[in-house]
Amino acid sequence: MAKKLKDYQDEAKGLGIETEGLTINQLRSEIKKHKESQSNKDESSKDSKESDQEKANDGKNESKEATESKKDDTSTEEAKEEKKEKKAESDHTENSTVLKHRALKAERAKKAKEAKKSEKAKKAKSEEAKALAEKAKAKKDKRPVFEDDRGLKFRFKETALKSINIDGRSVKISDAIEDKEIMLELVYGNSNFIEQIYS
Repeated sequence: MAKKLKDYQDEAKGLGIETEGLTINQLRSEIKKHKESQSNKDESSKDSKESDQEKANDGKNESKEATESKKDDTSTEEAKEEKKEKKAESDHTENSTVLKHRALKAERAKKAKEAKKSEKAKKAKSEEAKALAEKAKAKKDKRPVFEDDRGLKFRFKETALKSINIDGRSVKISDAIEDKEIMLELVYGNSNFIEQIYS
């Protein structure tokens, strides 16, 4: 069952807290504060007693620690020497491993350079071969050429049909290339049947 206002007032009066005009929540918080302050006082008195005991024990333990520290010093020196020896061994193995890795890295870099050189040479050869093939093809190409008023040269593509439909009538491409009006219409209309010659 929950406490009532009267219960909290009685408890507060027992602790020496003024209760006049306080609500239940205010009484609860005042009681809680009072109890916390009491517990803090108790803990501080316990801490002071414990610190006094520790000081007394410290004097006794100092002599024991002095003898133990001498033993510890010799054991720590031995441990340090062992660590140095282990480190020297591991450094030697690390150095040999590092040297192996460096050698492998240098070898890979050398192979990569050689591969790049050979790749560049292959590309240069293939580009030269393509250029020669295009020149030979251009020389062999006997398709008729049309030159417009601007001096640009055009011809029908190899994939163009043999005859095309212009203004509702069928015209052979050999006849269309000779007709200036038809060619200008195709050029300015960006026809897919013709290509510009760059030379």
